[in-house]
Amino acid sequence: MGPTVIVLRARPRLGRSVRLRFERCGDRFLLLRGERGIELDSNARELLHLCTGKRTVEQIIHILTVTHQHASAEAIGRRVIATLSDLEARALLRCART
Repeated sequence: MGPTVIVLRARPRLGRSVRLRFERCGDRFLLLRGERGIELDSNARELLHLCTGKRTVEQIIHILTVTHQHASAEAIGRRVIATLSDLEARALLRCART
């Protein structure tokens, strides 16, 4: 399967049967699908909290750029698109095209 192309107008949200869960005993966030999960770093967690299906990728990048003024908009945009592409390729995220 080839790389997933994320467009700026897409509205990302968690995939079917995927949930974001806080695990108290490990003080960490996990992205779960069935019995499998991946631990999220703080950047991925912040990004996924914005992926509700209501905001476009472009809006999410803007929000993160305002929040993290120490980083360039280009670097944030590249990281967001790479993370979303990876998660969509794993069927953990869906990006509705508008």
